[in-house]
Amino acid sequence: PRPRNFEKAAKGRDSDAMLVQIKGVLPPRIADGAAAIIARISDSKWNTLEGDGDASKPALDGIRSAHRFGAVVDPAGIHGGPELLKALSCLMPPAENKHASFHLGRYEEGDFLAPQNDAAFCAVDAGSKDPAKAGQILKCSRDVGVMLFLSKNRKESGGGILRDLYYQHRADHKGMSYVPEFNSLVAYHVPREYEITPVLSDEPLLSVFGWYLQEGELYDLKPPALPTAEAAADKDKPKKMSLKERQKAAKRKLRLKAKRDEKLSTVPEFLQALAVEREDARVNKEFLRADKIREQCQNAGYRFDAGGKLVKIADAAAENAAQDSKTTKNAAPKDLKGLKLKDAKATADATNPKGDKKNSSVKKVVAPAAAVEADGLAKKKKESKAQRLQRQAKEAAAVAAGEGGGEGGGEG
Repeated sequence: PRPRNFEKAAKGRDSDAMLVQIKGVLPPRIADGAAAIIARISDSKWNTLEGDGDASKPALDGIRSAHRFGAVVDPAGIHGGPELLKALSCLMPPAENKHASFHLGRYEEGDFLAPQNDAAFCAVDAGSKDPAKAGQILKCSRDVGVMLFLSKNRKESGGGILRDLYYQHRADHKGMSYVPEFNSLVAYHVPREYEITPVLSDEPLLSVFGWYLQEGELYDLKPPALPTAEAAADKDKPKKMSLKERQKAAKRKLRLKAKRDEKLSTVPEFLQALAVEREDARVNKEFLRADKIREQCQNAGYRFDAGGKLVKIADAAAENAAQDSKTTKNAAPKDLKGLKLKDAKATADATNPKGDKKNSSVKKVVAPAAAVEADGLAKKKKESKAQRLQRQAKEAAAVAAGEGGGEGGGEG
């Protein structure tokens, strides 16, 4: 038996956790006929069920989570509609305390169903089974949820994926996703957490959805906790700040406002309207529409900064260039002496890669020249009188040796 407190059950019970997907549940001819019945329904027959999931507001359609999709609750007047729902109701073996409630569904582009568990009580007229009990209202619980998908050529990239969130509390949970393939049925015990991702394709997702009901209360419904007046007052109560902190915050607020006004004053009005529309799309989780608006603004030469404000792309590039220039200017100067010595060594190695004796003289000439140039850049030390005389004597000896070598060569 299912535990009465389904919130505890969602974290502890695994024996009663069941979700199955049955592919090809109907004969192909019957499935094609069912899809044709739903596809022929005019737009005026569809009721748009929509809600933002605000717990403080009444859920007029019985769905407390955020959602938007089309539904036909009463198929009367639709050719083949009542017969289709009756055929699906007969999939469950008949029982005295069992009932069924099914509807037609259509998810268009952008429609979705946020996480929910389907737990609810329903009022059922006993006369639907026994005409003698007409007018007798029975309290039933949703026992098994069912979704029959009837759209062909559905792919994962088209959205409308049913994601099973039952084991999301477990550390090893990776999530189970079910593509709404044509003529596939998904059935699960209620309560069970799941969601349907937004539809991304132009083709609508057609389905038959509903529940097999059981008389009585199978679980305890815990109403969502509404915020109390004290909690709301504490939340809205401003945080105490010192005088210095308040002055600092006020100056920062004025500075940010001035910057924002300066940026907005240069933005065209139609782009400002697009920015407001993009923010609304992000709040409503219409990320595809928000991306399209962002591309339009980029094509017009503007982009959104981290705060969601429009900035001219040229101005942003100039700011980045100025920042890069400032960073380069503040960089530490390189060691010129070490750089010159390194360049001289590289030149010598390139001239004499194998270390040949024939080219050793070139290496000796390049290295002293580089050293002299580096010494010229570095701070020179003061030469004493004795050192100067010693240096001059060495230079004279070198000149004499050179002249003697030249004369010897001439005599030979």
